[in-house]
Amino acid sequence: MVTIGTLATALGEKLKKSISLGGKFDLMDQNTNTKNLNPYVVYQNTEEWAIIAQLLERLVNNQDIELKTAPEYVIGYLVEKLRNKDQARLKHQRQPSQTPQIPTTL
Repeated sequence: MVTIGTLATALGEKLKKSISLGGKFDLMDQNTNTKNLNPYVVYQNTEEWAIIAQLLERLVNNQDIELKTAPEYVIGYLVEKLRNKDQARLKHQRQPSQTPQIPTTL
């Protein structure tokens, strides 16, 4: 059984190793069930994930920010919010305009 404390400790150690080795934020261990605990796993193979992970890694490596949450949760949250915003924008664009159209020709 994996507890939250054990998971946090393991992810923290992997983050330290990833940063010290200049590695990517791919912290999910193939031998554990940590993927099942992360609600953002569905976004891991997306272009948005790759871009945000790279940017976040730069910020951490440059000591511009310090993460207190596992990177895959931060990245996943940002990807989800971006996608939700994009979907809302597309939905709004598809709806017919509520304002009357003024003819451009007389």
